[in-house]
Amino acid sequence: MSAICLAKTFCLHFCIREVPPGSRSSPSVKANVLLDRERSLCTAASTNTHVTHAPVRSPRELRSSARSTPPSSQKETNSQPPLHRYLTPILVHEGQDERSAGENGKTPCVSTSTRAGLSRRQVGNMSSDESDIEWMASGDRSDPTLQMIDDELVPTLTYDGYQDDVKKLKAAFFEKGAEDYRFVTILFRVQQKQKMHEGDRTHPQLLQLDRLKCILNYAGWEEDFRQAEEAHLESGSRKIGNRFTTACKRLKNRQAIYDGDRSDPWLMRLDSLHLTYHEWGNDVRMVMTKYSNGCAYESQIHTLEERQRVFEGDRSSPWLVALDNLKSLLSYPGYENDDVAAIEEQHFTGIWLSRNVCDKFSSLLKKLRMKQSEYEGFVDLSVYYHPVQRQIIESQWSFHGWEEEVENIRHSKKKDSVFPKELERFRIRQMIHDRDYTRHALLIGLNKLKLSYPGWEGDRKEFESSLCREYDSFLNRHRFKNLMAGMRNKQKAYIRYLRNQLREADGKGLNIGECTICWEADRTHVFIPCGHVCACLSCSRRVMASEKKCPFCNQSATMAVELFFP
Repeated sequence: MSAICLAKTFCLHFCIREVPPGSRSSPSVKANVLLDRERSLCTAASTNTHVTHAPVRSPRELRSSARSTPPSSQKETNSQPPLHRYLTPILVHEGQDERSAGENGKTPCVSTSTRAGLSRRQVGNMSSDESDIEWMASGDRSDPTLQMIDDELVPTLTYDGYQDDVKKLKAAFFEKGAEDYRFVTILFRVQQKQKMHEGDRTHPQLLQLDRLKCILNYAGWEEDFRQAEEAHLESGSRKIGNRFTTACKRLKNRQAIYDGDRSDPWLMRLDSLHLTYHEWGNDVRMVMTKYSNGCAYESQIHTLEERQRVFEGDRSSPWLVALDNLKSLLSYPGYENDDVAAIEEQHFTGIWLSRNVCDKFSSLLKKLRMKQSEYEGFVDLSVYYHPVQRQIIESQWSFHGWEEEVENIRHSKKKDSVFPKELERFRIRQMIHDRDYTRHALLIGLNKLKLSYPGWEGDRKEFESSLCREYDSFLNRHRFKNLMAGMRNKQKAYIRYLRNQLREADGKGLNIGECTICWEADRTHVFIPCGHVCACLSCSRRVMASEKKCPFCNQSATMAVELFFP
């Protein structure tokens, strides 16, 4: 990128000229700027200093406050070049010079407080929540979701505590985007709390709840009803695993027990059982407790029936047939009272999704065969490995902690269908260790993100850690996609925030600060292509005459450009 293009990108009307290595030039004109405008970039994360949080205000109030914040008079103490605070986020985000983001498209590692332009004292007196609110609230609000929150949702809210809920809603948007389950759930909660506050109970779930209320009279129903309302607020748009469904069943079932009503099909099936096996009474009491809590399922009846069949000598279940066939081949100490009994109990209580011997149950049986082989002196257990399990064990890895991870796979009791996902997780960990972001879709997408907002390093690290820890196809499609959406939302807001600050500082000039090499002369030169302004005239000459690397980020420098201000 040419020096003139850089000057235009700064939006500060700089006059510049190139200083080739070893050339002699007159000292540059020192920049006279108001540090106060720079210090208004209140975007640094908090230190450990405890601060009392300011009252939560609406986004409009926050934006107005950000524009009217009086300038500070403290002296600049950071070593980060002030121009880089403006230059790097804008250049990297808009793709004008991707090399300024560092090798492989990564933004240079700069501390949050330094990037933001805060003095150490300012950072110590600002909580992370306050700093996040500052740049998020006064940054880019053009996203339709943020406009909906600011212009349509917030003005209609009047219930007690809505400010805290709105704060959580915005945090969820900036964390994982508007499509994430948490954002959808909080938005539903806010909307429904306002409607309930206004007396509007027309939602189908509330109508169902109000119909139930008319028949409830058992002791403690009021608390159960309150919990059902809370479950409604937390339900969002969930169809599966909806807590509200369980809460309603709890109300119905407890009222039925109180009334002595046994007409529920589940209860009728339970009453029809003729149980005689040992401790059947305890099992019935246990399932009735679950029924009372709204958690009655067909599998619980199946467990009682299967225990009775086995008690009567019927072991025709495919799982028990497979277990009995293997049992006749076992002879190692404790196999019958420990391992076989444990697997048989899992057969009773487990919810097997197939009528045949499923993958998970087969894995349990495989462990018994491995123990028998060890007992007989056959130590090569690799014959029992799943092909993908063997591939993981025999592959070469170098990421941190790979030895322990491989041992876990070697002795894994997981079902065989898990190993392909484990192999993918291993490969991702190795790619991240090798800084190879070119061979996996998620890593390619992550590497394309050009980030510079306060705390981006932590977000990226958490993304990579989660990817190494929890990768599977479902998370691949949803969770990590939402995480990247959240990072994009933060960056977009931060870029607009910086531009707003630049417009406010227009024509005021900038105080570059001291050279980061000699700490005596002023910083006057920007290194290309990284964009760091961190050296004076004489130090920039020495750098370009020797190692030709930016003293701040250690990237190769093609030239040093001297800055002039009109």
